Amino acid sequence: MVKPILSTAWKNIRRRPVQNLLVGSSLMVAAILFSPAVAMIAGIQKPFDTMFDRLNASHLLLQFDYRDVDSHRLQNWLSQQDEVVSILNPAPTFATTQLRFQEEQIDKTVLLVERQEGNIDHDQIVKLQGGNQDHPAPGEIWIPKHLAQAYSISLGDSLKLPTGSVPFSLVVEAIVVDPHFNSGLMNPTRAWVSSGTLPYFAPITDLHQVLIGIRLRTPEDIDPLWSRLHDEIDFFGNHFEYSLFKSVFMSFYQILAVIMLVFAILSMIIAMMVIHTTQQNVILSDYRNIGILKSIGFTPGNVVSIYMLTTLLIALISFSIAAAGSYGLILFILRSMINTLGMANLDVSFIQPILFTLAGLLLLTIAVTWQASRKAGKTSATEALRSGQPRQGVKRQIRLALPLTSRIPIEAFLGSNWLVHGHRRVLFLCATWTAAVFVLVFAINIGYSFSLIRMNPAHWGLEKGDILLTRNPNIMLALDHEALLGRLRSEPDIQEIVSYSYETATILANGFPPAELVGRVYDENPKTAGLDNLTGNHPKRADEISLCIGTSEKYQKLVGDSIQMLIQGQIKHFTICGIYQDISNLGQGFRLSTTALNALNPLHAPVIYTVQLKTGVNTGQARIYLQKLFGETVVVEKTISERENVQGVITNMKIGLYLLASFFLLTLTIAIFNDTLLSLKELVKELTILGAIGWTPSQILITLLFKNLAPAFLGISIGIPLALLLGPTIMGNLTSGVGIVNFPQHVNNWSTFGTIPGLFLLGSVITWMSFKFFR
Repeated sequence: MVKPILSTAWKNIRRRPVQNLLVGSSLMVAAILFSPAVAMIAGIQKPFDTMFDRLNASHLLLQFDYRDVDSHRLQNWLSQQDEVVSILNPAPTFATTQLRFQEEQIDKTVLLVERQEGNIDHDQIVKLQGGNQDHPAPGEIWIPKHLAQAYSISLGDSLKLPTGSVPFSLVVEAIVVDPHFNSGLMNPTRAWVSSGTLPYFAPITDLHQVLIGIRLRTPEDIDPLWSRLHDEIDFFGNHFEYSLFKSVFMSFYQILAVIMLVFAILSMIIAMMVIHTTQQNVILSDYRNIGILKSIGFTPGNVVSIYMLTTLLIALISFSIAAAGSYGLILFILRSMINTLGMANLDVSFIQPILFTLAGLLLLTIAVTWQASRKAGKTSATEALRSGQPRQGVKRQIRLALPLTSRIPIEAFLGSNWLVHGHRRVLFLCATWTAAVFVLVFAINIGYSFSLIRMNPAHWGLEKGDILLTRNPNIMLALDHEALLGRLRSEPDIQEIVSYSYETATILANGFPPAELVGRVYDENPKTAGLDNLTGNHPKRADEISLCIGTSEKYQKLVGDSIQMLIQGQIKHFTICGIYQDISNLGQGFRLSTTALNALNPLHAPVIYTVQLKTGVNTGQARIYLQKLFGETVVVEKTISERENVQGVITNMKIGLYLLASFFLLTLTIAIFNDTLLSLKELVKELTILGAIGWTPSQILITLLFKNLAPAFLGISIGIPLALLLGPTIMGNLTSGVGIVNFPQHVNNWSTFGTIPGLFLLGSVITWMSFKFFR
């Protein structure tokens, strides 16, 4: 009996090539979305982990002033800990914001670090371009790939650093992969220079910051080690953990992967509905053939097996193609990651999760097909041979009661009745239209919202402004805060100025190991820069502090609670007056007023100024003017939201969203085409009568358009408001890990409502194509 079942199933496939193609296409599209989403979520961390382990990178970086911390004692203590695998000797560092390339200032802080002799095994660096030297020579610099890409820097180019009257030139000898500062979102970034070179850039008295790298057995050892370190040694400085390096790099890829998974599940539901609907219609059209098969000895199980095998063969072919498509889509995303990480390859295989996912989808397809095919097994051979169609029980026929008057075209009247003739399939088509419109509008407005970071930075926790200006207090004849602020306020093109500085504090909370946190200290009310709070108010008094949402959730603190911090060498209790969101530090941080810091350090003064220009003033020209006006006393640069690395991440996010929307439009195309063909086959007798009484093909096509565009109208009417309503909630849940819980959605009205005629046009074209094919 196996051979007849296989033969009949193969004939069924050959008899309905278009219908089977549509079923296969819907499965293929769903699988191409679903398997990469699962594979990415399951293995998206592998590229980073592979790179980190391959380069034997430090899980913990400690940056501190050797005048405050005994580095020898620190090294000796660390070397005695079981978790520690290896420790690097302290490397001198120098942070600068004045590095220039071709007269353009690099708009981020670059941490120049001396590459120590013998540092080959621990914290390895992969040279993507450059010679075979293990260390930079004097006068040379090694830069990370993301920095080279952002400014189109090539080997042999010179970077200039102001050092007195004559700038010091550093020749780019290598473009490298840095395991810690691998993302353009990291600020500062790191560049390597020759050992003993830093005194050329700054006075010896300013070179007191060092960096120590610590490699542990596993990243899980960081917290217990860090807790014991604080009990044994008074450490004052910055520490950078493995989780920070990983989260900065992975955050936006994880958001994209979860979005893909959510909508892939929706796409798979649509595919299962296509299979179920198609299978029922196939059984209906094969009713008499089923009776013949049963009369010659086919059992109910044999009949069900035929239809299951038919769909199974289609699914196997579709999933085979989808496996290649899924792998290609993953490679596209992986290449973006590799490009960011700067690796030539990462030796990471996603084939296994893809195959496991496709196997799961195949089982789901078999289950849906079996449920839909059970009706064929229950068919009575006698009834099928006698009537050729299932017995109709007492069933109310649905007809649309419209007043047939001269004001209603006959095509509209007939199309409305064709619409309700297959009401279950119409509901499925409405759901498909709604899903496709939802995803399309979601992609348009979320992508648009990301692109408006530079227009509405305050919604993302970034100060509103056009220019970022940093005062340099370490040079001879430096400007003090009051003098610089007065000069800026006298400029006629400047609208508003907000001054602040960064401050590092150690949080001392019961039940948590001491942890350092970087925050901002504002000289003015942060509201002047457009910043707001999720709850509460901005800090004003010396004992008030506001926390970023990630810090608030980590330490379970709310407005009105108190928190203890070690800041400026003193233990201070603060009352939490507000909770805010901020993407710039992945949801971690705090805000203080200058009043609070002046109470601890009367010499404190802001060093960073966000400058908002008046309407119509050219930003580029204003930057050049201010830099010439103040010279080396300040550094004038782009604001965070305008920097190339941030815009590059936004572009990748938008591409991913639009690619997702295009897959859903393809699913919609398949659903409309499939439904139209099935409707035409069901209406063959009615179409024959219409042709006999003189109806032209154009009139039939218009009737079909009335039938198909009604679900389109309903889907658009539901999908657009649903996307606008649920978009911020969905994204708020996804971006909460990077510090944004209230996603600032901005509606692109032209693109959103411009989709309406485009979608109606799409539905019309697909209807016309399916009608031409049927004829």
